[in-house]
Amino acid sequence: MLKFKYGVRNPLDASASEPIASRASRLNAFFQGKPPPVIQQQQSALSREGILDGLFVLFEECSQPALMKMKHVSSFVQKYSDTIAELRELQPSVKDFEVRSLVGCGHFAEVQVVREKATGDVYAMKIMKKKALLAQEQVSFFEEERNILSRSTSPWIPQLQYAFQDKNNLYLVSLHICPRGTSRGPDTQMLWIESASCRRGL
Repeated sequence: MLKFKYGVRNPLDASASEPIASRASRLNAFFQGKPPPVIQQQQSALSREGILDGLFVLFEECSQPALMKMKHVSSFVQKYSDTIAELRELQPSVKDFEVRSLVGCGHFAEVQVVREKATGDVYAMKIMKKKALLAQEQVSFFEEERNILSRSTSPWIPQLQYAFQDKNNLYLVSLHICPRGTSRGPDTQMLWIESASCRRGL
């Protein structure tokens, strides 16, 4: 049985005297993918993508035939089915891009040069196979790599534009494409952070 405690605030929260409007503003920032600097430094798992993924998982679980027999679960699914469908459409997906060339391929990932269909913008897309990643002893490097790419200001590290997933793959889309080695060299492979680099703490 659920027990609700009224008037209890998390000790990590700001003072209880913080105005509601201020708290609402910080809450909106979370949903916009802009957590406060302190939270960013702590590498909190809470993010817009994480919240949406949790919502999608909840909706899919509630949509199972066995659970749909429950009145309130069925009502929840029917009420929010259109909203969930719209949220899924708003998310980036592999359908938004067309492949121009294959840059490199590894054991569990490959990098493609892709073009966004709607804008014509060119990106590098790293595609990682979930099945292969889960077979590794350490699977947290994907999140580490994503964090590094999203926060880095180095010209030698690809700047992350989008991160998304589907049933089989994880995708990192970068705006920064550059040749490896000198600009005159024949090697035009993508300079991309590999999992080993992330585990070394770059």
